[in-house]
Amino acid sequence: MFFGMVALGVAAMMYLEGLRFTTALYVITQIVTTIGYGDFTVTHDSAQFFCSFYVLSILILAAYAVNPWMEALQKRNREAIHQSLKSVEGVPGMQSSRRCNRLVASTFFMLIFVLLGTVFYSTYEGCHCSYGRSAVPDCNSESYNLCMKSGGYKKNWRTAFYMSVITLTTVGFGDHSPRSQIGRIIAVPWMLFGVVAMANWLNEVRNSFSDVRQAKKERIIYGHKAEHKGMFESMSISGGSRLTKAEFRCYCLMRAGLLDKALLREIDQHFNNLDSKDGTADGVHFDDCFPKVA
Repeated sequence: MFFGMVALGVAAMMYLEGLRFTTALYVITQIVTTIGYGDFTVTHDSAQFFCSFYVLSILILAAYAVNPWMEALQKRNREAIHQSLKSVEGVPGMQSSRRCNRLVASTFFMLIFVLLGTVFYSTYEGCHCSYGRSAVPDCNSESYNLCMKSGGYKKNWRTAFYMSVITLTTVGFGDHSPRSQIGRIIAVPWMLFGVVAMANWLNEVRNSFSDVRQAKKERIIYGHKAEHKGMFESMSISGGSRLTKAEFRCYCLMRAGLLDKALLREIDQHFNNLDSKDGTADGVHFDDCFPKVA
């Protein structure tokens, strides 16, 4: 479906805007990755009308595609809860080295794409006259010095690095962008996979901060054992020193930070309201949770 949408967009840009294949693919890649340099804009009414619906369709497709990312996030949260439960038993959870390896790997791939853009565009496009709509009038590309003197697009290591970071983070100011035909062809896979690598790196950084917070929380738990003993004992309805399975569930949820005392009191009050509804105080029936609608 993704490649079909890309092919549709390229065909439409070629037909409605009269762009070359490589330029159309380059423009559509900017749309799909939400980079939007602004070096090419849609000028014809029919193309603008098409792009309006095309961008909305891309957003719908992106909303569908983000589901696996959300599932991965939920899985990560479940892992954090699992580690918290294991810590109650005194069993170590995921090793810190494994978490560190994932962060290192994601950082490596992110840097590869940043460095690729920096090295390629600072050397191949040190000065370029561009072509087509973005060509510089009267620019001489026979040599670097002539290109510089005739007003060609210039890039050095700093501007190429700046362009790479701004591109892969999808900021896309547009003050620097690929100018040569080869540069735009390279930019298509570079932008697609580079944006994914950057997003994966940011996700691992977020996970690392989450792991640090979780480890800090566990240290606080063990450093304030007396306080958590009070939490443990407050879960016991009978006031005893041992918890039932249901009470232990509440304690684990509260220890993992998924349940606080205020919410627990609200749940208890809700139970009492349902339990006293029929005057028997013998517990809540399933049907009590679904009141009849008049």
